[in-house]
Amino acid sequence: QMAHIIESDQKGSVDIDDFFDTMEDEEDAKAEATPTPDSKEDIFAENEDPEDDEHEYRGDIPNDSFSMLWAAKSYKDHVIPFGVFVLQVSILGLISVNLLQESSRPLSNFWNVPAGVPLTVTAAQYIACIVSVFTADDLIVGALHIGKRIIHKDYSPLDYQLPPISWKWEITNIMRVVEGIGVIVVSFIFIIQSSTVIDLFLNFAGVAFVGLLDDTAFLLSQSGFLGNSAKRLASRVTDFQAYAAENRGIEKKTSIARIVLFVMITVAMWAGLSNFVNCQSTLVYSCQSVTISAQGETKYPWVRQMSGRYDRNGTTKYNQRADYIKDQG
Repeated sequence: QMAHIIESDQKGSVDIDDFFDTMEDEEDAKAEATPTPDSKEDIFAENEDPEDDEHEYRGDIPNDSFSMLWAAKSYKDHVIPFGVFVLQVSILGLISVNLLQESSRPLSNFWNVPAGVPLTVTAAQYIACIVSVFTADDLIVGALHIGKRIIHKDYSPLDYQLPPISWKWEITNIMRVVEGIGVIVVSFIFIIQSSTVIDLFLNFAGVAFVGLLDDTAFLLSQSGFLGNSAKRLASRVTDFQAYAAENRGIEKKTSIARIVLFVMITVAMWAGLSNFVNCQSTLVYSCQSVTISAQGETKYPWVRQMSGRYDRNGTTKYNQRADYIKDQG
C-alpha cells in the first residue's frame, strides 16, 4: 500500500487522511462480515466435532471363521467357516467322552478324579483356570457382540438408514458362545483329572489349540492359503464394523463387561475346583476298604498274617494317604 502511495505521489497528489479513512472502513467491513460468538457456549460449540453429537461406537468385528460365515454369500463361501466350527465341536465332544469313560486307574469315579494330588499340582490347577478363560475368548467375544448392528466402515448416518440387526450375525455369535463353552468344559475336566503339572499343561495346550482353530482359519484365508475365494471372504470381513448409536460411554461399558465376564467365569471354575480339592482332602475319592490276599508259596510266612480286609480309618491320613485298619471280624 505504501508503494502504491509513492507511485501515486509520482503521478499526482493524494490526501493521506483519505487513504487511512478508507483502510479503517475496509477493516470495519471485514469485522462485520465475520460472525462473533455471543457466549462461551457458542465458542465451544464451534470447536466441537460433529461426530461427538452422535455418541456412536464403532469397533472391528472379530477376525475369525465365524465372521467369515456371516460374510459368506454363496454356498461355496460357507464351506470353510462352517467346516471349522463342526471340526472344533467334534474334537471337543470326542475328548469329553474319552475323559469321562471308565478310567484305567484302580480308583475311579464319575469324573475320574485322582484320590489326591501334591500341593504343586493343586496350585497349577488354579493357575490353569485363569489361563483357560484367556484361551476361550470366543465365549466372551460372542456374548458381547450379541445384539450389535454390523455396518460398512464407510457408513455415515447421513448417507443411508442404519441396517437392522442381522439374524445371521446373531447365529454366528451363538456358535462362538457354544465353542467357547466347550473349550471351558473340556479344559476344566483336564484340570481336575491331572495328577502332574506336566500332564496338566500338555493336555491344556491341546485344548487351547482347538479353541484357536477359527482364528487360524481366518489367517490362512487372509494369506490366500485356502484359495482365492476364502481370501476374498476374509477381506470382506475386514471391511465391516460393529456399530452402536446414541449410547454414550459404550466402549467403556464394553470393557467393563469383558472384565466382569472374565472374573465371573474364573470364579465359577475356582469354585468347582475347590469342591474337588475339598473332596480329595477329605478322602472322598479314596477306597472305603482294601482286601489283601496272599496265595501260593511264599518265603515270607508272616505275609499270610497280613491277609484280610482293611477299612478306611475315617479321614485319618498317613503320608498324605488314607489310613486303613484291618477288619478284625
